Amino acid sequence: MELLTLANYPFLPQASLYVKELGISARELVYEKAYDLVRIRGRERVLGALRGGGPGQDLRSLDHAKESHLIRELLSYPFSRMILSAIGDAYLIRRFAMVEAKTAHRRLERESPAFTVQIGKDLGLDVDRMTGDKLRVHFLDYIHVSSVLRGIEWKLVNRRVKGGWVVLNHKDYLRILQEFIRLRIEEGLPLDLPAELRGGIERYLSEIREELSKKTAKFADGIPVVNPEKFPPCIRSMIQDIAAGINLPHSARFTLTSFLLKIGLSVEDIIKIYRSSPDFDESKTRYQVEHIASRGYTPPSCSTIRTYGNCTGSCPNPGHPLTIYLRAIEGGEDHEGTR
Repeated sequence: MELLTLANYPFLPQASLYVKELGISARELVYEKAYDLVRIRGRERVLGALRGGGPGQDLRSLDHAKESHLIRELLSYPFSRMILSAIGDAYLIRRFAMVEAKTAHRRLERESPAFTVQIGKDLGLDVDRMTGDKLRVHFLDYIHVSSVLRGIEWKLVNRRVKGGWVVLNHKDYLRILQEFIRLRIEEGLPLDLPAELRGGIERYLSEIREELSKKTAKFADGIPVVNPEKFPPCIRSMIQDIAAGINLPHSARFTLTSFLLKIGLSVEDIIKIYRSSPDFDESKTRYQVEHIASRGYTPPSCSTIRTYGNCTGSCPNPGHPLTIYLRAIEGGEDHEGTR
């Protein structure tokens, strides 16, 4: 595989193998002066994700780059993962994965269908080309990835399924592939870094921590509740996903909205929280929130939340999210399961 491809898609297993074959140790990457620019670029990738500007490279900027530049770009990716691991913040990891996956999506739009299918295969996605612009993805992979996508068009019942395969056009396949890439990037993070490496990475973290603090504080201002830290882990996880720019499945949106309404948030408060969603549509969101508010729906029980795959599994005494929240408020208990 060409070095340009590896630099553009550094999450590929071939990219990891290439880095390994360069013979550069993790210690050298963190401490050697020769990799100063690599470390700076790695920090830029993380800051770009926080600031919403992406990894900081024009889509065509690498097309005619020198080999040394391509290697620097490639090596900056594992260093950025070290930065994420040293900070260890779930929101930051999710935000980074989402932004990198979106950038990959824009690059993949420039590629041929044959190339994008091969990228999916390299990542472990069970996909094949059909005639024309049609592709097929195995239904198990489709369900796994599409569960976080909003819109009724992504539901399996609204898709053509043939012999255990979901038939997609190329545009929809790229959206599925984007989510698959996001999951791949999140995989294994945070890394278990030795203390020696943490010490070397520390000098690259202050600006990121400052930016992260601003970002999370700004988002927290949108939650006008005295004790959001007392929320059940599943609710906190949903809010973290929204803040990271990750779409919630319908079941999670209903759970979150009904929970927030029951503890006293207004329709406007909740709409403000959803503004961070990548496909935020105020009129649709307002309709959905007002509908749930007008019906007075109660959040589903923990067992139902678990059935829909929205449970984090970190509640010591599951039952109902409202009960868990009230118990935490009365007993001073914090839920740290999502941190």
